[in-house]
Amino acid sequence: MGPCHQAGDTIIHVPKEGVVFAGDVIFRQCTPMGWTGSYEKWLKILDLIISLDPEVIVPGHGPVCGIEGAMEMKAYLEYLPEESKRFFGQGLTSLEASNRIDLGPYSAWRAPARLYLNVERAYDLKVVVRVNGQVKYQGSTTEISHKAEDVLAWLEFSAPLKPGSVMGFGTIPDCTRLDHDDFIDPGADIEISFERLGTLRCRFAEPAGKLLPSRWPVRPQIQKYHA
Repeated sequence: MGPCHQAGDTIIHVPKEGVVFAGDVIFRQCTPMGWTGSYEKWLKILDLIISLDPEVIVPGHGPVCGIEGAMEMKAYLEYLPEESKRFFGQGLTSLEASNRIDLGPYSAWRAPARLYLNVERAYDLKVVVRVNGQVKYQGSTTEISHKAEDVLAWLEFSAPLKPGSVMGFGTIPDCTRLDHDDFIDPGADIEISFERLGTLRCRFAEPAGKLLPSRWPVRPQIQKYHA
C-alpha cells in the first residue's frame, strides 16, 4: 500500500470478521511519523480503510479501535500540513512552526516530539526540472541527500569559492559503462520549479573559450568546444 509511513506499508483485510490489520498506517492515540512517501498517499490509504467499513481496526501503534481511529488519523494528517503550510508562508522555520501549531485534540497523544518531523515533511517541496521544455526529473526536496552549505564546505577543501563560481557534477561519459546518455548541452534552457516558491530559469552558457583536450570519448555535440 505504501509508501506513506514506510515503503513496505501493508494492510490486511479480513472481511468475514470485519477486521483490518492496518500496521503503521494507523497510529492510535500516538503521534504518527512517516519516513517515506507523502501525506497525499497516506490519506488515500486511510480513505481506503474507511471505505472497507471495518468493525475492528488493529493499528500498528496504540489500542485496537473502530473506524473512528482511521477518521481521527485522517483529520490529523489533513490538519497538520495545512497549519505547516500557513507558517511556511509566513517565513517561519519548521522548528518555529512546530512551536506554534495548536495541537488541540491531539495534544494528549503520546510521542509529541514527532511533531517536528511531521512539520519537516509538510515543508517538503515538489520539484520539477525541465530541459528545453521536456521534463527530466520529478521529485521533492526530501530526495536531496546533502544540504547546499555542506556541499560548498566540501568543495572549499579543493579550492576557494568566489562569487560567480560555476560548479558542475556528473560522471565522465563511458567511465562506468552505466551512463544514461542524457546530457545537457550548451545553449539548453533549464527550468527548476519549486512548489510554493516559484521557478528558476537559466540557459546553459556556451564555453567562453576552448575546452581542454579530453582523454575520454567526446560527444559530437561538444567536439567544437574542444581544442
